[in-house]
Amino acid sequence: MLFTVSCAKDEPPVIPKYSVKYEVISNPAGFDITYKNVDGDTIRKSISSTEWTTTFEALHGQLVYISAKANNTGATITSTIYSENKVFKSSTSVGDYVTATASGSLP
Repeated sequence: MLFTVSCAKDEPPVIPKYSVKYEVISNPAGFDITYKNVDGDTIRKSISSTEWTTTFEALHGQLVYISAKANNTGATITSTIYSENKVFKSSTSVGDYVTATASGSLP
């Protein structure tokens, strides 16, 4: 009697990665941002222009977060998160020193 035993190597599960872009647009210029980066760290920056963006790859279920606070009166500010070049979450605020926050877990 002959037995053959095979040990197939288990392949690790494939976890989807998403192209993510954070974008903030402010009128007038000047705002502070707080966001989660690719490693999940919280980053804070002051931006003197009217626009700011950053891109990275994120994993399925990963929390993405961007918040921007206008440094002016009479401001309009929009924070947007794109996933695979499509709007995933977006928020707009209008007024004096307003904040726009967008966040969510990637599907």
